[in-house]
Amino acid sequence: MHRRIKEIAKGTALAAGLPEDKMPVVTLANDYTPANFNHPDLIDKLTASAAKAVGSQNVVEAEPQMVGEDFSRYGKTEHQVPTALFWLGTVPDERLKNSDLPGLHSPFYYPAPQKSLETGILVTAQSLLDLFKGA
Repeated sequence: MHRRIKEIAKGTALAAGLPEDKMPVVTLANDYTPANFNHPDLIDKLTASAAKAVGSQNVVEAEPQMVGEDFSRYGKTEHQVPTALFWLGTVPDERLKNSDLPGLHSPFYYPAPQKSLETGILVTAQSLLDLFKGA
């Protein structure tokens, strides 16, 4: 991908007639955010814990997605600790019914605070209890 970015930048500049000394210089940072990887065994455990906490009908398994997330760095340490990032449904029911679902980084995103906190704490607490017990 990095090679193609450079090729496309140069090709666009050539097509625009830029001289060689005006060619774009593409510099790519080495501090990229790595793709997040959910450890399959940990996901299975967290899914079971979430089902205990809020009922299996309220646990949805999402399709795999390419997600760059700062969280992913936790799983890339020398300790190789398994990681899993889960999404907590925080949109009020009326917004779900209207398909009014702005993304997390949208200025139009706003969760249902009370329900979001209660559900997040319940799922997280149950997951930690189960993981600590080895369930």
